[in-house]
Amino acid sequence: MSNQSILNCKYELEKECREISDNIQQKENTISISIQELTETEQTFEQLFKHQPEYDEYVEEFSNPENGGLNSLKNKADSAKFNYEFAVKKILEEMNLPYDESISIGKLANLMLPTVFTSSAVNEDLISSNIADRLNKLTQDIQEIGSRKIEILGSIFNEVYKVYTNYLTKVNEIDSYLKKKNKIITGGNRASLTSKKSIYYPDSWLGNFRKQLNTQINNTGLFSELREEIDINKMMIKAFQQLGGNTKVEPEDLMNPKSYFDLEFDLKLDNDEINSGSNGQTYAANALLCLARLSLIEEKGRKGLKIMPIDEAEGLGSNYDMLHELAKKEQYQILTMAIETAGEITDDGQYIYIMNENNMASIDTYVPPLGIFGNEVFQDIDEYINTRPDDE
Repeated sequence: MSNQSILNCKYELEKECREISDNIQQKENTISISIQELTETEQTFEQLFKHQPEYDEYVEEFSNPENGGLNSLKNKADSAKFNYEFAVKKILEEMNLPYDESISIGKLANLMLPTVFTSSAVNEDLISSNIADRLNKLTQDIQEIGSRKIEILGSIFNEVYKVYTNYLTKVNEIDSYLKKKNKIITGGNRASLTSKKSIYYPDSWLGNFRKQLNTQINNTGLFSELREEIDINKMMIKAFQQLGGNTKVEPEDLMNPKSYFDLEFDLKLDNDEINSGSNGQTYAANALLCLARLSLIEEKGRKGLKIMPIDEAEGLGSNYDMLHELAKKEQYQILTMAIETAGEITDDGQYIYIMNENNMASIDTYVPPLGIFGNEVFQDIDEYINTRPDDE
């Protein structure tokens, strides 16, 4: 081989080396740019979807965008374009606007989210981040509203539980009142008032719900689900159902303290056996219940007459005497109407007014109404009133 041939070979080899070196440098630059773009894409993806993107290592990639059939880059690009245009048409139709294929991303963003993008002149590169920021702000606002609603819900049921326990206390006080020695009804009977927990509205859920509120489990379990509700009535029902309540329930019933218990009022013997009792005994029991309510529940310190109306008092027998003694002790005025007088007629402490009706009576046989006030008899009640001192 001549020297010239060797020089030519050397020249060609050096040329190929330079081309290979340039090619390597170009590919390294391409890889560097691709890595930078991939990093930015991953960051944007994470901002939007709150997690890292997942890659499928089995997806085959082609250098030619038209290769690969349905998996080709060209097909994917065409599919994305079609879906984008379809979405734009749907958005504009809902806004009653004509379709414009040349509409910009900025204009579209302004139409859809005018509070986020106040004009169509927006930086399209920042659209995703702006939307992500607004969504984060909305999510935070919704959580704050949900927390406030849960606080309101807690205050409601704290008050419900307070009134509920107060009712049960009053029931126990009334039952204790009825068990006193001077409240015995004939035949060894006593009136009894007890409360029984409702099977449809278990009070246990009130305690569990309030306990969870007090421990502020605000981000998991029941409370995370409650935050998703907009209507506070639905929040109330969901909380009740989550803690074992009935599926068919109304908010008004949940907020009514009386829903959580039933009252049982009976006549009982000394051995706690329930007795149906006679008419006089059941009447006496009802009268005692009214006295108990007035004595324990009604507002104290109120001035005025306390009236105990008793119907057909002569039919109560010795039960009337018991009520009469109670009336004297607790300063009630007894008002009764009966065919015959009830109890004994005494010189004082009772006024009896006798009324007669006989349309067939003549002037000689007619007996006018008359009043018996102590040991005096008056036909005209005005006459009796006028004879009394001014301070009576």
